[in-house]
Amino acid sequence: MGNTPEKELKISIGDIFTDDENYPKRAEWCNTNGCRIVELTPDKEGRRFEIVKIPPKSLDEAKADKIAELNAAKNKQLDTGGLEYEEDLFAYDDKALLRISGTILDWQDQISRGTVKPEDIVQPWISKANTVHALSYDQLIELARLLRQEVQRIVFYGTYLEKLAQAATTLEELDAIVWDYGAASASGIIDRLIAGGNQDA
Repeated sequence: MGNTPEKELKISIGDIFTDDENYPKRAEWCNTNGCRIVELTPDKEGRRFEIVKIPPKSLDEAKADKIAELNAAKNKQLDTGGLEYEEDLFAYDDKALLRISGTILDWQDQISRGTVKPEDIVQPWISKANTVHALSYDQLIELARLLRQEVQRIVFYGTYLEKLAQAATTLEELDAIVWDYGAASASGIIDRLIAGGNQDA
């Protein structure tokens, strides 16, 4: 709908704005997209305008917006979320996964060269709360596996919601699709997705 995103300008029905520096952008967007603007009684700040009508989005446009919204939520989950382990939360963003994989490879190299035994390894590992945990080698391997699994679960969930959005036939169906990873995980939907090897719950 036009060249300037509606959300970027925060345009909605009932908005009142003045002829300030943002007026040309708002006016251009509204004119391009068939909005209706009425001029109100001026006040001390000058001319005032109210948006009284915004044409509804097409289904395809709404789908594109919804998919972008879901992708942003997925990326935020991956970048800022945490996995519960040893009564604490551990990051699973790209840097965290690379760090733990590299640490394990270093230990595996030392084990293969016989410079250390697995049972003697104690690896300090910092949680999202900046708490230092002394992990054994087995715990480090287990944590890495669980972190990768959690990332897989998030990606599967994101793909599942995107397929729902693509299959939606009404704007109401699209509005009902929201990112709620915690609830989806608790409900068992994600486990069924992974067990089935696809994104159909």
